[in-house]
Amino acid sequence: MSTSSGGFGHDGWWISQPGDDPRSTQFASAHESHHKQLQDSTSYGAVARVYHELGKATGQARYGELAGLLTRASTNVQEAFASWLPAAALVWTRADVVRAYPEYQHHYDAMEHLVGRIGSPYLRFHAVHALSRACMQTTVIATVLRTGPEDFALADVRDRELPDSRFALLRRYPPHWDDAVAVLTAEAEQDERLHGLIAATSLSAALFDPALEEVWQRVNQVMYDATVDALSTAGVTTLALDEHLELTPALLSAAQRIARRLDLRPGRRRRQSEVASVVLGNAESEAFTVAPPLPARLLPRGTDPRLMVADLTDPHLFLTHRRTAALAANYTMTPDSPPWAAGITTVARRTVVEPTGHVVELLELPGPEALPDPALPVFAVAPLSLLAEPHLAPWLRGAWPRTTALLLDVPLAPHLDLWLSPPDARFHHVFLRIESFGRVVPFLVATVETSDDSLSALLIRPLSHAGVRVHKAAFSETYADGPALVEDAAFLAERQELLTVSLAHLAGEEIRFGPSTHHVQDRAHGRAAP
Repeated sequence: MSTSSGGFGHDGWWISQPGDDPRSTQFASAHESHHKQLQDSTSYGAVARVYHELGKATGQARYGELAGLLTRASTNVQEAFASWLPAAALVWTRADVVRAYPEYQHHYDAMEHLVGRIGSPYLRFHAVHALSRACMQTTVIATVLRTGPEDFALADVRDRELPDSRFALLRRYPPHWDDAVAVLTAEAEQDERLHGLIAATSLSAALFDPALEEVWQRVNQVMYDATVDALSTAGVTTLALDEHLELTPALLSAAQRIARRLDLRPGRRRRQSEVASVVLGNAESEAFTVAPPLPARLLPRGTDPRLMVADLTDPHLFLTHRRTAALAANYTMTPDSPPWAAGITTVARRTVVEPTGHVVELLELPGPEALPDPALPVFAVAPLSLLAEPHLAPWLRGAWPRTTALLLDVPLAPHLDLWLSPPDARFHHVFLRIESFGRVVPFLVATVETSDDSLSALLIRPLSHAGVRVHKAAFSETYADGPALVEDAAFLAERQELLTVSLAHLAGEEIRFGPSTHHVQDRAHGRAAP
């Protein structure tokens, strides 16, 4: 069985899950999401992210190249952080890590060397967080503002301000963890909550209950102070734990003088009670693939749509309305395929068997008037993010929820808050696993029901194996005290035909899911995303 892999690209990450292996997919996803977590919670990461966004906004390669250079100078601490912590959270041993990802061995060992002597798993977890953030909490924002973002270069950063140099220094002169542990152990004599956390023999979700936020912050601060003291003894300056939040507005303001439409906002300190929705939002930065691009053929415009009938047993037409670039990223087109329409397109789609194997056929349709005899069932899938687009208006008329499912490609947490604002609203959902042509794709399938008698839309979200785990945990933590989220399959009965057709075509005729279609460099394996 192939092991899942992944890559991180500043504003998101991707994973490849080539088989039905939830365990390695969860590790790969956690590894890449930890890269983003460390970037987004530090001053150095903020600078790298800003230059990445400047490269996209201006089209000037030098900004993107600078983001890459900054990232390379944090590789060792990033990889150690993103290898050790997921292993601890997922209860992987060192042997598990080395067996699945031998290239991570020295990164895992580097962090284990620094924190392995701390007896408490909970305190070790905090030590890794504190140590990694301290390596990235440099004064680099001040350097950028002093030189000006247009003129800033990696050469302007002193060696001691580079994360990997700081990490190497800490490996030579580790923090005095014994002193930090002694302080917290003494405090635990007066605090039963802290005592229980320190005494725990393994990590569990209960240790990170939002009700323990005050304790979390205290432990994190003590371990961070120990790391800062070690760096200070060596003459290295480190920002306070969340001091970057005070500096990033000035950084963004300076960057926006170069690119006014920079797609970034200043961060803020998150309360522990917000973690579930934050983690859910973070998971929405994940794109994933389940196979290489599929062989496909785009038929000439004007081809009779009746030639696109799918499934001889239950004949139907399947349509999908999509952003052209996102849809095309799933395929390797045959040489005789015409060019795609730009922007948003609607296609009829099916899979045919040819001597060379399975081929996906696609036919772009100008509008619903091109459809054949209405006696032939027509089912469709459209992204929720496109619902207000003029392109979709002619297609979504009458009782469209009976024949069109919506891809849930918008941020879920704020939409749940909106959808569930009526007291009687319920988010009925179920997690399904679909296997097609040897590929496995999990899905969240849901609907929002109120006292209104009309049929509500069927919502579909493809998920990685790790995404299933994140969504279940977030639902459980965020809505544990109320009836708003209901996990059952009863709501599927009225929508069974639409569900069956939609999931079969999505799992069988697409391989790339999530928000990103751009190429991301695979940090772990040194290859580009397919």
